[in-house]
Amino acid sequence: MFGGVATSLLFSSYEAWYIHEHVETHDFPKEWIAETMKKISLWNGFLAIISGIMANSLAEWLELGPIAPFIMAIPCLLVSGIVIMGTWAENYGTQQMKFKTICIAGLREIGDSRKILLLGAIQSTFESVLSLIVFLWTPVLAPGHPSLGIVFSSFMVCITIGTSLHELLSKQYNYSVSILSSVSLAFFACCICAVFAHPDHVNTRLCFLAFLLYQISVGIYFASIGEMRQKIVPESHVQSIMNWFRVPLNIISCVVLLLLHDEEFRHGNRLIFIICCILLLCTLLCLAQLLPLINEKKEEDSYEVLHATGNESA
Repeated sequence: MFGGVATSLLFSSYEAWYIHEHVETHDFPKEWIAETMKKISLWNGFLAIISGIMANSLAEWLELGPIAPFIMAIPCLLVSGIVIMGTWAENYGTQQMKFKTICIAGLREIGDSRKILLLGAIQSTFESVLSLIVFLWTPVLAPGHPSLGIVFSSFMVCITIGTSLHELLSKQYNYSVSILSSVSLAFFACCICAVFAHPDHVNTRLCFLAFLLYQISVGIYFASIGEMRQKIVPESHVQSIMNWFRVPLNIISCVVLLLLHDEEFRHGNRLIFIICCILLLCTLLCLAQLLPLINEKKEEDSYEVLHATGNESA
Protein backbone atom coordinates (compact mmCIF):
# COMPACT_ATOMS: atom_id res chain seq x y z
CA MET A 1 0.00 0.00 0.00
CA PHE A 2 2.78 2.44 0.97
CA GLY A 3 4.65 1.46 -2.20
CA GLY A 4 1.63 2.34 -4.32
CA VAL A 5 1.24 5.73 -2.62
CA ALA A 6 4.97 6.43 -2.98
CA THR A 7 4.98 5.47 -6.67
CA SER A 8 1.97 7.71 -7.35
CA LEU A 9 3.72 10.64 -5.65
CA LEU A 10 6.98 9.91 -7.47
CA PHE A 11 5.36 10.05 -10.92
CA SER A 12 3.05 13.01 -10.31
CA SER A 13 3.80 15.34 -7.37
CA TYR A 14 7.48 15.96 -8.09
CA GLU A 15 6.87 16.92 -11.71
CA ALA A 16 3.87 19.11 -10.79
CA TRP A 17 5.90 20.84 -8.07
CA TYR A 18 8.86 21.43 -10.36
CA ILE A 19 6.78 22.83 -13.24
CA HIS A 20 5.08 25.30 -10.88
CA GLU A 21 8.42 26.43 -9.44
CA HIS A 22 9.95 26.70 -12.91
CA VAL A 23 7.14 28.75 -14.45
CA GLU A 24 5.45 30.61 -11.60
CA THR A 25 8.14 31.13 -8.96
CA HIS A 26 11.26 31.66 -11.07
CA ASP A 27 9.63 32.66 -14.39
CA PHE A 28 12.07 30.57 -16.41
CA PRO A 29 11.31 29.88 -20.11
CA LYS A 30 9.03 26.86 -20.59
CA GLU A 31 11.43 25.52 -23.21
CA TRP A 32 13.87 24.70 -20.42
CA ILE A 33 11.49 22.20 -18.79
CA ALA A 34 12.16 19.48 -21.40
CA GLU A 35 15.93 19.96 -21.02
CA THR A 36 15.66 19.69 -17.24
CA MET A 37 13.62 16.48 -17.52
CA LYS A 38 16.26 14.97 -19.80
CA LYS A 39 19.00 15.81 -17.29
CA ILE A 40 16.91 14.32 -14.44
CA SER A 41 16.43 11.10 -16.40
CA LEU A 42 20.17 10.92 -17.18
CA TRP A 43 21.28 11.46 -13.55
CA ASN A 44 18.62 9.07 -12.29
CA GLY A 45 20.25 6.45 -14.48
CA PHE A 46 23.73 7.10 -13.06
CA LEU A 47 22.47 6.95 -9.47
CA ALA A 48 20.54 3.74 -10.18
CA ILE A 49 23.69 2.12 -11.63
CA ILE A 50 25.61 2.93 -8.44
CA SER A 51 22.68 1.69 -6.31
CA GLY A 52 22.60 -1.66 -8.11
CA ILE A 53 26.32 -2.23 -7.64
CA MET A 54 26.14 -1.27 -3.96
CA ALA A 55 23.12 -3.52 -3.40
CA ASN A 56 24.88 -6.45 -5.02
CA SER A 57 28.02 -5.77 -2.94
CA LEU A 58 26.06 -5.91 0.30
CA ALA A 59 23.79 -8.84 -0.55
CA GLU A 60 26.23 -11.18 -2.37
CA TRP A 61 29.85 -10.09 -2.15
CA LEU A 62 29.71 -9.22 1.57
CA GLU A 63 27.13 -12.00 2.12
CA LEU A 64 24.83 -9.81 4.24
CA GLY A 65 21.71 -11.25 2.63
CA PRO A 66 18.82 -9.83 0.57
CA ILE A 67 17.59 -7.55 3.38
CA ALA A 68 20.81 -5.47 3.37
CA PRO A 69 19.91 -3.31 0.31
CA PHE A 70 16.57 -2.38 1.92
CA ILE A 71 18.38 -1.31 5.10
CA MET A 72 20.82 0.71 2.99
CA ALA A 73 17.87 2.52 1.36
CA ILE A 74 16.56 3.85 4.71
CA PRO A 75 19.25 6.54 5.29
CA CYS A 76 18.99 7.57 1.62
CA LEU A 77 15.25 8.15 2.03
CA LEU A 78 15.78 10.01 5.31
CA VAL A 79 18.36 12.34 3.74
CA SER A 80 16.03 12.97 0.77
CA GLY A 81 13.18 13.82 3.14
CA ILE A 82 15.33 16.20 5.19
CA VAL A 83 16.59 17.98 2.04
CA ILE A 84 13.04 18.36 0.69
CA MET A 85 11.65 19.68 3.99
CA GLY A 86 14.55 22.08 4.43
CA THR A 87 14.96 23.48 0.92
CA TRP A 88 11.71 23.01 -1.02
CA ALA A 89 9.01 25.65 -0.62
CA GLU A 90 5.42 24.42 -0.70
CA ASN A 91 3.44 25.69 -3.69
CA TYR A 92 -0.31 25.56 -3.29
CA GLY A 93 -1.04 27.32 -6.55
CA THR A 94 -3.28 30.34 -6.96
CA GLN A 95 -6.48 28.48 -5.99
CA GLN A 96 -7.37 26.32 -3.02
CA MET A 97 -9.54 23.38 -4.10
CA LYS A 98 -10.83 20.29 -2.37
CA PHE A 99 -9.38 16.90 -3.24
CA LYS A 100 -12.67 15.77 -4.85
CA THR A 101 -12.79 18.91 -7.00
CA ILE A 102 -9.21 18.41 -8.19
CA CYS A 103 -9.92 14.78 -9.16
CA ILE A 104 -13.12 15.67 -11.03
CA ALA A 105 -11.38 18.56 -12.82
CA GLY A 106 -8.57 16.27 -13.97
CA LEU A 107 -11.04 13.62 -15.17
CA ARG A 108 -13.02 16.28 -17.03
CA GLU A 109 -9.87 17.48 -18.80
CA ILE A 110 -9.16 13.91 -19.94
CA GLY A 111 -12.73 13.47 -21.22
CA ASP A 112 -12.82 16.83 -23.02
CA SER A 113 -9.49 16.48 -24.84
CA ARG A 114 -8.87 13.63 -27.27
CA LYS A 115 -5.15 14.38 -27.18
CA ILE A 116 -4.96 13.99 -23.40
CA LEU A 117 -7.06 10.81 -23.60
CA LEU A 118 -4.72 9.30 -26.19
CA LEU A 119 -1.68 10.37 -24.17
CA GLY A 120 -3.17 8.60 -21.14
CA ALA A 121 -3.72 5.45 -23.19
CA ILE A 122 -0.09 5.58 -24.38
CA GLN A 123 1.28 6.00 -20.88
CA SER A 124 -1.01 3.36 -19.37
CA THR A 125 -0.25 0.67 -21.94
CA PHE A 126 3.50 1.27 -22.21
CA GLU A 127 4.11 1.70 -18.49
CA SER A 128 1.92 -1.28 -17.57
CA VAL A 129 4.35 -3.36 -19.66
CA LEU A 130 7.18 -1.81 -17.64
CA SER A 131 5.44 -2.88 -14.41
CA LEU A 132 5.01 -6.41 -15.73
CA ILE A 133 8.65 -6.66 -16.84
CA VAL A 134 9.73 -5.72 -13.29
CA PHE A 135 8.06 -8.93 -12.04
CA LEU A 136 9.17 -11.09 -14.96
CA TRP A 137 12.89 -10.56 -15.44
CA THR A 138 13.95 -12.28 -12.21
CA PRO A 139 12.17 -15.64 -12.76
CA VAL A 140 13.07 -15.65 -16.46
CA LEU A 141 16.79 -15.12 -15.79
CA ALA A 142 16.87 -17.25 -12.60
CA PRO A 143 18.01 -20.48 -14.38
CA GLY A 144 21.27 -18.70 -15.26
CA HIS A 145 21.90 -17.78 -11.59
CA PRO A 146 22.85 -14.14 -12.31
CA SER A 147 23.95 -11.51 -9.77
CA LEU A 148 20.71 -9.58 -9.51
CA GLY A 149 22.32 -6.30 -8.48
CA ILE A 150 24.67 -6.37 -11.48
CA VAL A 151 21.79 -7.23 -13.80
CA PHE A 152 19.83 -4.29 -12.39
CA SER A 153 22.83 -2.00 -12.92
CA SER A 154 23.08 -3.26 -16.51
CA PHE A 155 19.45 -2.31 -17.02
CA MET A 156 20.13 1.17 -15.66
CA VAL A 157 23.12 1.56 -17.99
CA CYS A 158 20.78 0.76 -20.89
CA ILE A 159 18.22 3.32 -19.69
CA THR A 160 21.02 5.91 -19.61
CA ILE A 161 22.02 4.87 -23.14
CA GLY A 162 18.40 5.30 -24.19
CA THR A 163 18.31 8.82 -22.74
CA SER A 164 21.49 9.68 -24.67
CA LEU A 165 20.00 8.23 -27.87
CA HIS A 166 16.98 10.50 -27.40
CA GLU A 167 19.38 13.45 -27.19
CA LEU A 168 20.95 12.42 -30.50
CA LEU A 169 17.57 11.86 -32.18
CA SER A 170 16.15 15.15 -30.93
CA LYS A 171 18.97 17.08 -32.65
CA GLN A 172 17.76 15.90 -36.06
CA TYR A 173 14.10 14.94 -35.46
CA ASN A 174 11.29 15.88 -33.09
CA TYR A 175 10.12 13.77 -30.15
CA SER A 176 7.63 11.82 -32.31
CA VAL A 177 10.51 9.91 -33.94
CA SER A 178 11.99 9.14 -30.52
CA ILE A 179 8.81 7.80 -28.98
CA LEU A 180 7.93 5.74 -32.06
CA SER A 181 11.43 4.26 -31.99
CA SER A 182 11.15 3.45 -28.27
CA VAL A 183 7.78 1.67 -28.55
CA SER A 184 8.90 -0.26 -31.65
CA LEU A 185 12.09 -1.39 -29.89
CA ALA A 186 10.11 -2.42 -26.79
CA PHE A 187 7.72 -4.44 -28.98
CA PHE A 188 10.65 -6.21 -30.66
CA ALA A 189 12.23 -7.03 -27.27
CA CYS A 190 8.97 -8.47 -25.89
CA CYS A 191 8.54 -10.58 -29.03
CA ILE A 192 11.99 -12.10 -28.42
CA CYS A 193 11.00 -12.96 -24.83
CA ALA A 194 7.66 -14.39 -25.94
CA VAL A 195 9.51 -16.79 -28.27
CA PHE A 196 12.50 -17.75 -26.11
CA ALA A 197 10.98 -17.75 -22.59
CA HIS A 198 9.64 -21.28 -23.12
CA PRO A 199 8.97 -23.03 -19.77
CA ASP A 200 10.81 -26.21 -20.87
CA HIS A 201 13.94 -24.38 -22.03
CA VAL A 202 14.44 -20.68 -21.35
CA ASN A 203 17.18 -19.13 -23.46
CA THR A 204 18.50 -16.85 -20.71
CA ARG A 205 21.14 -15.19 -22.90
CA LEU A 206 18.69 -14.08 -25.56
CA CYS A 207 16.13 -13.07 -22.93
CA PHE A 208 18.77 -11.01 -21.13
CA LEU A 209 19.68 -9.33 -24.42
CA ALA A 210 15.97 -8.62 -25.02
CA PHE A 211 15.65 -7.09 -21.55
CA LEU A 212 18.64 -4.83 -22.28
CA LEU A 213 17.02 -3.68 -25.53
CA TYR A 214 13.78 -3.08 -23.66
CA GLN A 215 15.54 -0.92 -21.07
CA ILE A 216 17.10 1.16 -23.86
CA SER A 217 13.58 1.73 -25.17
CA VAL A 218 12.49 2.79 -21.66
CA GLY A 219 15.27 5.41 -21.56
CA ILE A 220 14.15 6.84 -24.90
CA TYR A 221 10.48 6.69 -23.84
CA PHE A 222 10.75 8.62 -20.58
CA ALA A 223 12.85 11.35 -22.20
CA SER A 224 10.37 11.81 -25.07
CA ILE A 225 7.06 11.32 -23.19
CA GLY A 226 7.97 14.15 -20.81
CA GLU A 227 8.41 16.49 -23.75
CA MET A 228 5.11 15.34 -25.24
CA ARG A 229 3.28 15.66 -21.93
CA GLN A 230 4.52 19.23 -21.51
CA LYS A 231 2.91 20.22 -24.83
CA ILE A 232 -0.43 18.49 -24.20
CA VAL A 233 -1.29 18.47 -20.48
CA PRO A 234 -2.31 21.85 -18.96
CA GLU A 235 -0.01 22.86 -16.13
CA SER A 236 -2.92 23.51 -13.73
CA HIS A 237 -4.05 19.86 -13.87
CA VAL A 238 -0.75 17.98 -14.25
CA GLN A 239 -0.91 16.15 -10.91
CA SER A 240 -4.55 15.03 -11.07
CA ILE A 241 -4.28 13.95 -14.73
CA MET A 242 -1.08 12.00 -14.07
CA ASN A 243 -2.74 10.20 -11.17
CA TRP A 244 -5.73 9.28 -13.34
CA PHE A 245 -3.33 7.87 -15.95
CA ARG A 246 -2.00 5.47 -13.30
CA VAL A 247 -5.42 3.95 -12.59
CA PRO A 248 -5.68 1.82 -15.78
CA LEU A 249 -1.93 1.16 -15.58
CA ASN A 250 -2.25 -0.44 -12.14
CA ILE A 251 -5.45 -2.31 -13.07
CA ILE A 252 -3.82 -3.86 -16.16
CA SER A 253 -0.69 -4.87 -14.21
CA CYS A 254 -2.63 -6.35 -11.28
CA VAL A 255 -5.11 -8.31 -13.40
CA VAL A 256 -2.43 -9.82 -15.66
CA LEU A 257 -0.16 -10.79 -12.76
CA LEU A 258 -2.99 -12.24 -10.65
CA LEU A 259 -4.27 -14.38 -13.52
CA LEU A 260 -1.03 -15.59 -15.09
CA HIS A 261 1.99 -15.07 -12.80
CA ASP A 262 1.67 -18.43 -11.05
CA GLU A 263 4.36 -21.11 -10.70
CA GLU A 264 1.76 -23.88 -11.14
CA PHE A 265 0.79 -22.46 -14.55
CA ARG A 266 3.81 -23.39 -16.71
CA HIS A 267 3.09 -21.06 -19.63
CA GLY A 268 2.06 -18.07 -17.47
CA ASN A 269 5.19 -15.95 -17.97
CA ARG A 270 5.26 -16.60 -21.68
CA LEU A 271 1.62 -15.54 -22.01
CA ILE A 272 2.39 -12.35 -20.10
CA PHE A 273 5.05 -11.51 -22.69
CA ILE A 274 2.46 -12.06 -25.43
CA ILE A 275 0.09 -9.71 -23.59
CA CYS A 276 2.95 -7.19 -23.37
CA CYS A 277 3.30 -7.37 -27.16
CA ILE A 278 -0.44 -6.72 -27.56
CA LEU A 279 -0.31 -3.76 -25.15
CA LEU A 280 2.62 -2.26 -27.06
CA LEU A 281 0.70 -2.66 -30.32
CA CYS A 282 -2.11 -0.66 -28.67
CA THR A 283 0.49 1.97 -27.74
CA LEU A 284 1.59 2.22 -31.38
CA LEU A 285 -2.03 2.56 -32.53
CA CYS A 286 -2.65 5.38 -30.05
CA LEU A 287 0.55 7.10 -31.17
CA ALA A 288 -0.58 6.82 -34.79
CA GLN A 289 -3.73 8.76 -33.83
CA LEU A 290 -2.11 11.28 -31.47
CA LEU A 291 0.90 12.46 -33.51
CA PRO A 292 -1.19 13.82 -36.44
CA LEU A 293 -3.30 15.79 -33.93
CA ILE A 294 -0.15 17.35 -32.41
CA ASN A 295 1.28 18.18 -35.85
CA GLU A 296 -2.05 19.71 -36.86
CA LYS A 297 -1.94 21.96 -33.79
CA LYS A 298 1.63 23.00 -34.67
CA GLU A 299 0.51 23.98 -38.19
CA GLU A 300 -2.37 26.04 -36.77
CA ASP A 301 -0.03 27.84 -34.36
CA SER A 302 2.44 28.56 -37.18
CA TYR A 303 -0.37 29.93 -39.35
CA GLU A 304 -1.57 32.20 -36.52
CA VAL A 305 1.97 33.52 -35.96
CA LEU A 306 2.44 34.24 -39.68
CA HIS A 307 -1.00 35.85 -39.88
CA ALA A 308 -0.27 38.08 -36.88
CA THR A 309 3.13 39.04 -38.32
CA GLY A 310 1.47 39.91 -41.64
CA ASN A 311 -1.08 42.15 -39.91
CA GLU A 312 1.66 43.98 -37.98
CA SER A 313 3.61 44.56 -41.21
CA ALA A 314 0.53 45.93 -42.90
